Amino acid sequence: WEAVKQLTGKKIQVKGQDNSIKEVVFDTEEIPVEYGPVLDIIPTFHQDTTKNYKYYIHVGHGYDNRINIETLAHKEGYGLKDNDQKVPEEGCCPAYDPKEIKTDVDVDSLVKHLCHKKKDWENNIRLSENAGRYLCEYTFYVSLCENAKKSSPGAVLFVHVPTEGRPYSIDELAEILKEIGIWVTEHY
Repeated sequence: WEAVKQLTGKKIQVKGQDNSIKEVVFDTEEIPVEYGPVLDIIPTFHQDTTKNYKYYIHVGHGYDNRINIETLAHKEGYGLKDNDQKVPEEGCCPAYDPKEIKTDVDVDSLVKHLCHKKKDWENNIRLSENAGRYLCEYTFYVSLCENAKKSSPGAVLFVHVPTEGRPYSIDELAEILKEIGIWVTEHY
């Protein structure tokens, strides 16, 4: 969360693939590690017409020594208790139908871009098809499903980041997340 907080309110102008100038505005919110609030909060991001979000980059704690950019989320398999000691009924997300759903973002190209951006990022940033069947994947699933309902869907990602110092500092993690936001804006 500390790395994400550093991006709050940051504005960056980037050139899209069509040469148009786009502004990236990082709007951040910490979401409880609980299944119920995810179902309450994530849909509001997608339905908020006052902010008109186009890109959704969710961030959660992952494994040390690597950053995983997730590509796939599932409806079922959520058996681990959240911070409120609850699990979804029958281990599945009740609000949506797809058994699994993938991001439309070309994560392979994004990972290649990041790995070429800085030498010390090269071996630590990966594409992942296993988001862990816990709150991170649940959040990703809900966001992907909400995004798919739109007439003009945006881009949805989930990024698992390591513990501070393993191997990146908070500043380095914020830089990587910022670069992900810029790349997505340039390409989508």
